[in-house]
Amino acid sequence: MADELAGAIIPELAKMTELEPQQRKAEAIQFINQHLKTLGLSLTDETIAAKVEQAYHDYQRPPKQS
Repeated sequence: MADELAGAIIPELAKMTELEPQQRKAEAIQFINQHLKTLGLSLTDETIAAKVEQAYHDYQRPPKQS
């Protein structure tokens, strides 16, 4: 679930060029944390941060064409 949320928020945050990279990351962590809590789930901020980093990496690297 956290991976899906990270994948959903990264493209939105990438558009917010007025924010510094660390601010965008903090926003992503907060977004994921809030959504997980509404589902009765929780992860550490460190785990969420890692998922955000991976989602950002995946966002920057488009899928390979077959």
